[in-house]
This record gives sequence, C-alpha cells and structure tokens, in this order.
Amino acid sequence: MEIDNLTLALVEFYVRQLAVPQRRGWDYRSEAWEPQVWRGRQLFFEANCIGCHVPRHVTGDADGSVLGQIADTLDGLNGPSEQLPSLSQQVIWPFTDLLLHDMGGSCEPVMREDEDGGPCPDEAAQSCLWVQRCDGLADGRPDFDASGSEWRTAPLWGLGLVQTVNPNAGFMHDGRAGTIEEAILWHGHANSEARRAWEFFVNLSHSQRDDLLAFLESL
Repeated sequence: MEIDNLTLALVEFYVRQLAVPQRRGWDYRSEAWEPQVWRGRQLFFEANCIGCHVPRHVTGDADGSVLGQIADTLDGLNGPSEQLPSLSQQVIWPFTDLLLHDMGGSCEPVMREDEDGGPCPDEAAQSCLWVQRCDGLADGRPDFDASGSEWRTAPLWGLGLVQTVNPNAGFMHDGRAGTIEEAILWHGHANSEARRAWEFFVNLSHSQRDDLLAFLESL
C-alpha cells in the first residue's frame, strides 16, 4: 500500500522525536548514583570499554524532513522544512562510537552437508545445505565497508530494558547472547579488538561482575 508524503512525514517526525529510556539507579533524594551502579561505572571505565562504547556525544544540526515542513494544523506540507531544535546540539549518552571494529574470528570455505551435519552424499541432492563454519563473531559476509568479522559498536542506552520489553530478546547483533554477561563474553576472540576488555571482565570477582552488570542494566 502506498502512503502520501504527509503521512510519511508525520511518521518520520514521530520516530525521530522518540526519546530513549531514562537512566535508572539515580537516587533523587541524595542526588547520587546507587553505590553498586557507581562501582560498576568505575569498572566500565577501568576496563576501557569506553574505547568503543564512547559515553558522550553532542549532536549536530538536525535538518527537517526532505518531504517538507509539516503545517501547524497537521493537514499539509509546506517547504522547505525547518531544522529541529529539539534534536540539534544536544548532549546525548548513547555509549557508542558508531564505528566498525574487528571482533575476531574467521570462516572456513563453504561446504555442503546433509540435514544431520554429515557429508553430502550427492552434490545434486536437494536435502543438502550450503554451510560454512565460523568462529567468534565472524559470519564471513562483508557488508559495504565492514569485513566478515567487523561490527559497528552497538549503542548501550536502553540496554537494561531490552528484556523488559521483550523477555525473549537476545543481545549482540544477531541475538545470540541470552544475557548481557554472555554478550560480554562473546568479545573474547583472540583477534578481537575488545580482547583486553574481555580479559579484564573474566578476571573480575563475582561481586565486581555484579557491579559492572548493574551499571550496564542502569543504562
């Protein structure tokens, strides 16, 4: 079904103006972070997770829709559109650098297997599947500037509410991790740019891990 430009512009405006969830863990009475969240924040910085998950950014000037300026009465478009002050020059805390990083891993050449994972008895058999074996986070599928083992740093804001919104949701780019802790452990391939942060995490005590996870869940 086709939609007109006004409807599309209204949807675009709505999506662009959606706010991220408010941080949790702030005590408004004492005007301080909860102790566990604050300890976790210190560990997050000490591990240099901020090398990729950069906390703070300032937005540029946010242009309006290329479709035109929405009329005050919401019943038409007037051009050209105006900039959006609510999105321009704003301090935001997304915890990402939005850059590509090599997370390590590689893939073996493509091969064919039957449905049980055994060798394909007949190259022409329709029951056989094309597969490749990958380790780490690699998928062997380059995408524009990204190699088969590079991924864009995911923003962390709203992380702690992911499974509140959808209890069945996973983490990482493909949802392979069932928990935030498991997602961190997937950073540990020998060739991963995040290897040092991973080593820092696996050497933490149980209480320190809980602190770090409490901080991440507060985002």
